[in-house]
Amino acid sequence: MSFNIILVICIAIYIGLLSSKLSKSMKKLFTNTIFRIFIIFSFIIICPINHSLAIIIAIAYILTLDYIYVIDAKDTYNAIENKNNFIKI
Repeated sequence: MSFNIILVICIAIYIGLLSSKLSKSMKKLFTNTIFRIFIIFSFIIICPINHSLAIIIAIAYILTLDYIYVIDAKDTYNAIENKNNFIKI
């Protein structure tokens, strides 16, 4: 039981720190298909055992993917904007 509490606290802290810069290694890890399947598989296994932990894992997974896609979209937009500004000059 104490392991579940520690895991929930760690994931909650991770979600809180997600607003800061996500490291490139973590970004690369979450874009890896095998790792993403592993996270979903672990969610499926944990769901019948501990509902609150499964929900927290799902929320952390969704928020991380959303954060990665938003950062990628901003980087792409900035690259296009810089290219357009370079062409205008």
